[in-house]
Amino acid sequence: MDTKDLHALVAKEAYAQPDQRAREIQGYYLDDTLGDDENAVYRNPETQDVVQGLRGTQLNAGWKTALGDLRNDIGVALPFLSRSSGLNARTDRAEKVFNDIAERYGRAPSLSGHSHGGSAGQRLLGRVAKSNPETMASTFNMGTGLVPTINSLRCRLPARLRPAFCDRASNYRVKGDVVSLTSRLGNNYGRNVTQRPAIGGSRHAIGQFV
Repeated sequence: MDTKDLHALVAKEAYAQPDQRAREIQGYYLDDTLGDDENAVYRNPETQDVVQGLRGTQLNAGWKTALGDLRNDIGVALPFLSRSSGLNARTDRAEKVFNDIAERYGRAPSLSGHSHGGSAGQRLLGRVAKSNPETMASTFNMGTGLVPTINSLRCRLPARLRPAFCDRASNYRVKGDVVSLTSRLGNNYGRNVTQRPAIGGSRHAIGQFV
């Protein structure tokens, strides 16, 4: 299994409640002591590699969760709406899990996220990239907005002036997906891969990648 497939499966499991997640994915085992309802943590005991999956917008977990996630989605595009309870707070919580993983296992995880989870994952990568040069990320149909798109210009600077997070992520999106339409511009962390829809139904769904 390549990195993309593994990360897509972990991103999918992040949507499930912690006690309903798959216990094992291709040799990676769930660590439910570090994960929570927004983060799924899987570790390979042989290679010691760890993947942290960040949940995207959850519409079927109660109206409070759905309303909060939708507000956060708007905040990706319009950052003045993403305040203490928005994307920044979501990234703060994911960073705590990230640091707990690094402390327990002595190495930082890779990051994976679909939709809003991809947006939070990229923001987290920007925070931790300099001190954790081994950390990479995969995003799937990631949403983006004005600030990420502007920030992407920084990665087009000469090498000595570019931030540490450049070239550290792969942004996968499905052709025709409206939510991730501008993510190719807002992906300031690496390469973009656009694929044709793999299945029927929503082009935005994580199921397009697994």
